[in-house]
Parts: sequence; structure tokens; C-alpha cells
Amino acid sequence: MPRVKAALVGAVVVVGLGVAVGAGAARAALSAAQDLRQAQAGLSAVRDREVDPDAARSELRRAHALVGSADEALGSWPVDVVAAVPVLGRSLDAERAVTDTADEVLTGALVLTDGLGSIRASAGGVDLAALAAVRQQLGGPAERGRSALDRLRGTSTRLTPPQVGREVTAASAALGPAVDTLERAQAGLGLAEGLLGGAGPRTLMVALQNNAELRGAGGYVSTFGTGRLQDGRLRLDPLRDVIAVADEPERARRVPAPPEFVEDYGPLSADTTIFRSWNMSPHVPDSALVGARVTGALLGTTPDVVVLVDVPALGALAELGGAAVVLPDGSQVSAEELTDALLVDAYARAGDDNDRQIERRAQLRQAAGTVVTRLLGGDLPAAEVLRTLTRLAEGRHVAVWSARPQEQEVLVDLGVAGSVEAPSGGDLLHVSTNNIGGNKLDVYAERQVSVDVRLSAGRADVTQRLSLRNAAPAGLVPYVAGTQAPGTMVDRVELSLPRSASGVTVSVDGAPRPERPSVGASRARLALRTSTSRGATTVVEVRYALELDTEVYRLRLLPQPLATEATVGISVRPADGLTGPSLVERPEPFDSVREVEVRLPR
Repeated sequence: MPRVKAALVGAVVVVGLGVAVGAGAARAALSAAQDLRQAQAGLSAVRDREVDPDAARSELRRAHALVGSADEALGSWPVDVVAAVPVLGRSLDAERAVTDTADEVLTGALVLTDGLGSIRASAGGVDLAALAAVRQQLGGPAERGRSALDRLRGTSTRLTPPQVGREVTAASAALGPAVDTLERAQAGLGLAEGLLGGAGPRTLMVALQNNAELRGAGGYVSTFGTGRLQDGRLRLDPLRDVIAVADEPERARRVPAPPEFVEDYGPLSADTTIFRSWNMSPHVPDSALVGARVTGALLGTTPDVVVLVDVPALGALAELGGAAVVLPDGSQVSAEELTDALLVDAYARAGDDNDRQIERRAQLRQAAGTVVTRLLGGDLPAAEVLRTLTRLAEGRHVAVWSARPQEQEVLVDLGVAGSVEAPSGGDLLHVSTNNIGGNKLDVYAERQVSVDVRLSAGRADVTQRLSLRNAAPAGLVPYVAGTQAPGTMVDRVELSLPRSASGVTVSVDGAPRPERPSVGASRARLALRTSTSRGATTVVEVRYALELDTEVYRLRLLPQPLATEATVGISVRPADGLTGPSLVERPEPFDSVREVEVRLPR
């Protein structure tokens, strides 16, 4: 009997200790969860750009402290004991993996904000040693964050409450892109060192695209500049008018170009030293390659870095300086007014007078020169410049190309190369127009793009539509309205589709057209000619099927850079008779790259 009593007492003590330990672990886990929720709320505001840069930096530090508190709570004695118990410890293992990953993500974010915050772009150039230091400091959090994320994704949630499994999946989905961003930022800093001449001098061309006369990559290149990058410093030669260097059509020379480019745009002399149309391909890597070779043929030096910038980007970059832009006639315009001043007002003032058109082109060069001067000599925070350039690249208003394959791969991965390709196994929407009417009417175009998708098991049936309205006013001068068909928009419309699209059909204003896509290395290209008179609307519709070998439908939507953004509407739903997730969005400004994922119905 005494032995039995002793055993019962021992059991009570063990159970009591277990309850105490479990309660302690539960309190610690609850405290950690509360800290994580507070951190998430603050970070959501940073992610959604609801706070200014200084407030964002403070919020990152606060979130980092909260995550550190959560990590400490989950490393305390009661949690260690429970975590060592099979099954019981799985929930705590998962929460630990979440806090470890979040801690490294926030550590890396602070390295970036603090490190880049101290670097400035000035007349003395960019301090490449400081950039390299930030890149090296970022390496640890990026590597440890990837390791923690792999541990999180490998955490077993079997025999745990259902909510634990859902939270682990949600945390992995949220933290995965953040870890990817740290790795991309590290690669991007290394790329910047190379492009800025850290490993030897680079030759540069900056091409200014005029959105009043569209090209696939942006707009007619009327102004460009060449220069040299070395040790973080840029020496840019005076900007030039293409007319001053381009060959006359009868003396034009062809340059080597990718086969797809030759097939699509060779008949339009885009691969020649006429210069004016080398950026007809919306796939900027091809356009920039041809542009570099055309420049080399005309000037004797082939640039190995090409930067494309359009007029709206000029306005956004001018805002970094904060002051008005002074035009050659002495007038001043704000950065916000620059697009209208250069693409609408200047044409109206110049009319058909040749001297005034020369003056208008000089205005464009001077505005571009003012922006470049501000960027080079304005003592601007590198982080602010980087944020602006990133936003512009998301709308494809700025794109960068490198002749070096490894650098080009990083540019594509960072989303600043202006490439046009579908996600692996997924769908693609990109509509571009090339103005082939010899006018400047594109600033008056109103574009609406939409995509309607019906999902079934292993298949997507897709309809893409472009609605193009000619809202040009009456009374425009012939230089703007055109002389061949005054007031009429004549376009080469190009739709980029996934390579695996099948059963492709196209119609214009409801009438079937015979055109069919050409399949290339990164996309299928479907091109057709359209004509839209003043006040009229042209509707292009393409239908196709896409076989899917995953459980998720993925769609990438890429805008064409325009003076006035198009709108885009999205509808992804299960096919008739099926049930499953859906995504329906009313038309909104199409001002950045979008990635959409919807699970297929079962």
C-alpha cells in the first residue's frame, strides 16, 4: 500500500508539473502570437505604402523588436520542454520556424533601409564600397532566412489542430516572397555595382521614348544620349536628336537582330540605321539589343548598357528634385505637368512650322537633360531614387538591358528588364500597339483591357479583349493628326500569349480575322493592323485554350507604358457547372505588372 500511495503521489506530481509546463508554454506561445500579430499589422502598413520612409523604418524596428520578443518567448524553458515532446511540440515548432524566418526577413529589411539610407546619389557618383558593404551584410539574413523558411515548409502539421496547418501555410505564403526579395536585393546590389562600372568601365545609351507616337517598348525614340560608367560615376555626353545621326532611308544599313525581331519588324525597317523604330518589340531585351547595334553602327561604339525612359518617367524622376523644369522658352512647368507640356501643349504651340518643331524637340532634350542633371548632381538619397525607379519599372516606364548574360538574367529576375514571357506553365496578357499611321495621336487613345477565364480540371479557356477608343479632338495640326489619314489611329496591335495557347482565334469588332500567332522562344505573338477613326472604338478579341498540369492557374499581366494608363479588368471563375475559387476585379488603372493565382476547381 505505501508503494501504491507513493506511485499515486508521484503521478500527481508529474501531472501537476506537466500541467504547469503546458500552461507556461501556452502562455509563452500566446504572448509570441500576439507579438507577431502586432508586427504583422505594422508591416502591412509598410507594404501598402501607407507610411513615409522614416515612419517605415521606425515600423520595421518596432516589428523587429516584437518578433525578437516572440522568439525569446518561444525559446524559454517551458516551451523547450513541450517542444521536445513528440506531437505536442509540433505546433510550437511551427511557431518557432515562423518567428525565425520573420526575424531574418526583418533583419535584412533593416540592413537595406539603414544601409541604403546612408548612401546618396550625387555629383561625385555613388559610393560603390558602401553598396558592397550593404550587399555583404545582407548575405547573412538572406541565407538564414532561406534556411528557416525551408524548415517552416518542412514542419509537419499532422496531428495538430487544423488552425495550425492553415497558419503554417499562410505564414509560408507570406514569408516566402519576403525571403525571395532579400535574395533578389542582394543580387540587385551586386548588379548595380557591375552596371555602375565597379568591375571596369561600361558604355551606356539612354533612350528617351515619346509616348505620343507609340512603339511596342514605349514610344518613338527622338532623343538619346551616350556615356560612360566607371567606379560609380557617370559621364553623360550632351543629349542628341536622332535626326542628327540617323541614316536617310535610301542609305540605311541593317544590323544583326534576333530571328523573331527580323520576322516581325524587319519589314518595317526596325533593324536598320534609320534609328526611329528599333524599339518596336515589346520584349525590351530584343529591342535594346537591336538599339545597341544600331547605335554602334552609327557612332562607332556599341553600348553594353541600355536604359529606356519615357516621358511619364521623366516627370516622376523630376519630382525627386522638387523644383520646376525650365523649358528653352523660359516657361516653367511642374514635374506633374511635364507629360502634358511635352506631349500635348508643345505640339499645339509648334503646329506645322518646322522651326517650332525643332524648338519642341529641343524642349524635350532640355527637360531630359534637367532630370539627368538632378539625378547626377542633386545629392539625392539612394533609397528614394531606388524606390522611384522600382515603381517606374513596375509600370514598364523604365527598363534596363545589359549585354552581359549574367547581368541580364538578374535584370529579368528583378523585373526591370522589360521582358515579355509567361510564368512557368502559366498564362500571359500583354497588349501593345505600334503607331504606323505617321501621327502623334496616341496620347488621345483610351484603352481598356480585360481578360475572362473559365477554369476546369487541367484547362483554362481564355478570352482577352482590347477596346481602343480614339478620343482625339478636332482641329489638331497635321503634324499631330497625320497627313495620310488625318485624325485616324492606324496601329499594329500585338497580343503576347503563352507559347502553349491552342485553338487561337481573333476578331476585330466582331468580325473574324485570319491572323494566327507565331510561336517564339518566350511567347506567342499575334499581330494585326487596325484603323480607328476619330470618335470611334475598335475592339480586338482573342480566344484560346490553355492546358494546365498544375492545380493552380497562373496569369501574368504586363502593361504597355503609356502617357495615360489603360484600365484592366480581370475575371477568373470556374466553368459552368463547376464550383471553386474565383477572382473578379472591376476595371482599374493598368499601371503595374500583376501576378494572379487561382486554384482550379476539383
